[in-house]
Amino acid sequence: MGPFGWFVIGGLRGLRHRSLVSVALCLALAVVLVVSAGLGDSTRRASTGPSATTGAYHAPPALSALGSRVGPSNHMVHSSLAQPRATKSPEQVNPLDYYSTEPAPMGIADYGVTSAGGTGYTYFTPAVRGVVTLDSNVEVENSSLGDLSPYFGLQLNAMLVFVAGGVQYVYWTQDVLLYNSSSDDIAEFIDNVWNESASGAEMYNSTISGNGTVNTGAHGDWYADDSLDTQPGGEDVSWSEGGTVTLEMDAFETSGGQPGVAFVYADGGGEYAYDVVDFPWAANPSTFYGFVVTGTETNPLNIPYDLELIFGGPGGGSQTYDAESNTKLQLLAWNGNNFESPLNAFDFGAETAEGSEDVEDVLEYNTVSGNLSAHLLAGSDSYATLRQLYSSADVGVLNFTGGSGTGALLVNGTPTPFEGGGATVTLYPGQYFVNVSEGGTTTYLGHCTLKAGGELNVTPSSPCSGGTASAPPSSTSNPLSGSIAGIPILLLLVALVVLVAVVVVVSVVARRRSGRPATPPTYGPAGAAPPGYAPYSASSPPPGYAPGPTAPASPTPSAAPAYAPVAAAPAPARPAAGPATPPPGYRPCPRCGTMMPVQAPQCPRCGLYFGPPPAAYSPPPAYAPVPPPRPIAPAPAPAPAPSPAPTVSPAPAAASPTSAARFCPNCGSAAAPDAAFCHKCGFDFSRVRMG
Repeated sequence: MGPFGWFVIGGLRGLRHRSLVSVALCLALAVVLVVSAGLGDSTRRASTGPSATTGAYHAPPALSALGSRVGPSNHMVHSSLAQPRATKSPEQVNPLDYYSTEPAPMGIADYGVTSAGGTGYTYFTPAVRGVVTLDSNVEVENSSLGDLSPYFGLQLNAMLVFVAGGVQYVYWTQDVLLYNSSSDDIAEFIDNVWNESASGAEMYNSTISGNGTVNTGAHGDWYADDSLDTQPGGEDVSWSEGGTVTLEMDAFETSGGQPGVAFVYADGGGEYAYDVVDFPWAANPSTFYGFVVTGTETNPLNIPYDLELIFGGPGGGSQTYDAESNTKLQLLAWNGNNFESPLNAFDFGAETAEGSEDVEDVLEYNTVSGNLSAHLLAGSDSYATLRQLYSSADVGVLNFTGGSGTGALLVNGTPTPFEGGGATVTLYPGQYFVNVSEGGTTTYLGHCTLKAGGELNVTPSSPCSGGTASAPPSSTSNPLSGSIAGIPILLLLVALVVLVAVVVVVSVVARRRSGRPATPPTYGPAGAAPPGYAPYSASSPPPGYAPGPTAPASPTPSAAPAYAPVAAAPAPARPAAGPATPPPGYRPCPRCGTMMPVQAPQCPRCGLYFGPPPAAYSPPPAYAPVPPPRPIAPAPAPAPAPSPAPTVSPAPAAASPTSAARFCPNCGSAAAPDAAFCHKCGFDFSRVRMG
């Protein structure tokens, strides 16, 4: 029951005891509450659910302004990747053309389309991130995988694109967490790089440099590396209920101008770059896009340019069965100022062949921060539906500008670190107290209402203005200048005071006529509190008292927020564009560009951990390497070019016949090389694609 109800009850009790003063005071307080509610609710009447009025779709403006790590074209927005290359003509992407039912790579993905068959858009980003939270332990099984039956993988997948020598090159990059659900620990982190620049394109150790090596397989060559047990959190780390792990890939240019990628993980003890790769032959590419998301065409192997964080089998195109899970996946991309959720997302990816079955994948948002995530639960066939999680019509965009540099945007106290004096966040519609923290100073930006399909622009001088919401009354506004039901508030308050005065006078007169004292008896000295009571002091609240968790209905910049200002640590500065020659024996940090000794295990500025020089890479025991999305006829193994500038876009190589039997990736049974289905489990071989 609300406060108004309690005061009404108090008034009725006052009538029962013939206390007119009691009646008057209760009625007065009830009217004050009504007036306050009318004022406080004036900024919160709009519907905040997905069914609220929506605006027209707009392309992701924030994801078009990129950081300095992606070269000279980083501020360009292209409707298609129209660069010279021998490919098919562009086509609109429909995610449902790649998977229609489970098993599929379940999770969250941005395909660069507003809906299945909807409008396409394009953006480039220098950094992508996936945040995984286990709300409870996960159990998976697939008896056909043998010892790997309890394993599954969480993959962050993206397409790296650059142009060198007039040719566009496309590399599929993967940052993978391999998890053992039997022992509830992280087995290791694995990265893969695949050349998808043309059908039959190969990779050689001379064309990519990193801690790992190039491996040869039935589906082509690929680069791979895994985390070291000497790196904190790299292998055999317990991860159970409540734990959060972050996967991140950063695209950058080396000191020599070559495109590069840093593979990063964070599982509670800091951020660690377990592998950093570059392409030594591609010095000073004419265009470095970084990671690309577009719905206007597919790559040369007909694979979408999507960004995805998915839950699937442990490798080799394997599938896994979700026996028990309660996992949240958050997908983010760097927008030039901060990491931001995509405006449109589906519940499955299409770059990889590893998948999962019996997964219920639904949209979830944090009720405090408004952040978006995919929530994966063990479901049933009735939930095995591939669909769009949300669109731009279901979420809202909050833009903050006018800052002085690095800081944090605080939404209901949850910080989003930013740089460049601004931040853009995509959130679930709702009401949020917004602050900005810079240089140890916190500035209140208002109590903002974010509508579905809307975009709200705020600045320190114009809080919550210029969008689909209005700010609460400021500290300089006159709260008595409004009206209720057309009657001025000031007039209502004057009438209320007169009413209370009349009731009090009548009560006093009635008491005197009945012989009762006009004033109640006192307890002890005049003005003292009754026995057992202590006077309340705002400076020393009673024992056990704590301020409420929410701010008042009409907050002010000095007193409204119900949470303490949070001064976030400044984000590390992004390295400046263009190459820089390091001193002898030094190398630049791929995260912030600081020059550091080549043998240093950790960046002294941003804390990115490299670890000791790695030993030669060897695939983990019993681990099946992750193959490409679909079989690619391997080209004859040419000798590596003597100089580091090989051509990485050969003409499609004709598949060579083979008499060897093929093996079912679902149950492992041998089958004839031309078999269309597995004779044991009925698996459709035409579905085999990458990994």
